[in-house]
Amino acid sequence: MKITEELIEQVKFWIADDPDESTAALAQDNLEKAIVSNDQTAVENLHSWFGPFIQFGTAGLRGPIAPGPSCMNRAVVSRAAAGFVAYLKQNNAKRIVVGFDARHKSLDFALDTVAIASGAGLEAILLPRPLPTPILAFAVNYFKADGAVMVTASHNPAADNGYKVFLGNGCQIVPPTDIEISNLIGQVQSVSSIPLGDTWYTSDDDVVDAYLSTCEAVVDTSVSRDITIASTSLHGVGHETWLSACHKVGFNNVHVVQSQAIPDPDFPTVPFPNPEEAGACDLLLELAKQTNADIAIAHDPDADRCAAGILENDKWRLLTGDELGGCLAWWEFERTKIFNLPKPAGTLATSIVSASLLEKIAMKHGVKYQATLTGFKWIGRIPDLIFGYEEAIGYCVDSKNVKDKDGITAGLRIAELVGSA
Repeated sequence: MKITEELIEQVKFWIADDPDESTAALAQDNLEKAIVSNDQTAVENLHSWFGPFIQFGTAGLRGPIAPGPSCMNRAVVSRAAAGFVAYLKQNNAKRIVVGFDARHKSLDFALDTVAIASGAGLEAILLPRPLPTPILAFAVNYFKADGAVMVTASHNPAADNGYKVFLGNGCQIVPPTDIEISNLIGQVQSVSSIPLGDTWYTSDDDVVDAYLSTCEAVVDTSVSRDITIASTSLHGVGHETWLSACHKVGFNNVHVVQSQAIPDPDFPTVPFPNPEEAGACDLLLELAKQTNADIAIAHDPDADRCAAGILENDKWRLLTGDELGGCLAWWEFERTKIFNLPKPAGTLATSIVSASLLEKIAMKHGVKYQATLTGFKWIGRIPDLIFGYEEAIGYCVDSKNVKDKDGITAGLRIAELVGSA
């Protein structure tokens, strides 16, 4: 593999325009090795990093952190932020809120975003610290924002980061919005040409407190709190919020996998911090066994997804996404009988790749059912959503407050079900 003059010029331009010294230095080092000694690793790196601009789609951006337009870095994020802000301005937006997790570069990407939004004349609000994605989704309505960004790669490997984009309805974008934003990103000539502002501000903890207050209504006041929960946040940002939510509603006997409790962008105990991956929840299930837990609950690193483990035939195992989705859908109606609550009215929804049980539950209880394309960007948009889920362990039990999958409130509803047994 050879390095061309065209690629050399592209890399040089990128280095000069890169606001991040670390990625600029990495690109420069590989460029010199490629030119001077035809180092094949360096040449391959440059070809990999300096391909087409990383795809911006309905999931925003997601990929490895490295220099160049094909990767996640401050230059790419700045261009993406400028494109998204331009779209918001075209639609008469006034306010944007930005959240971030604890992955490498997440805070940098969030700070670049609020500075660019501020420079474009928007009111820009930064969440107070690394927090779960559901709090960002909640914050859209809380701040009456016209758009939002969550910097997270969710359950991807440690080398990755991502950039989720929401609109004022609290849902992630869908076509053709993604194409419109992508076109505006393509019009950004250079990072240095993007105006920056300093009028953005960091919110206080009121938004977190408001979210936790909504969690109280997820669990009925009469359900038993005398259960034992084993939990893990898989080195992500869900630990503090999850414990606060549990204590808020009275589930105080929560045992935590301590080695995975503190946010750590390197995810040292799991190669893939995804509860669905084989072995990712081994420490959790071992803790559940040791503590004689009634239920085991795992959150992915940004806590928008939730897995549950049960004791079956004297052995702990994780429920599949469809199993848990069916249980929670059934429980939506069963709990109304037990707690003497009004019968839910509205729609049950799941993606087309999920099991068909939800449709049968909807028919039994005389409510609407809707199958959507894959992703909560579609499920969250459904009016009067009673409950929605996708088989990839994403659940929405409180659509009035969070129109996205929410592992925190889903975990509480699971605990409620267990407490009623």
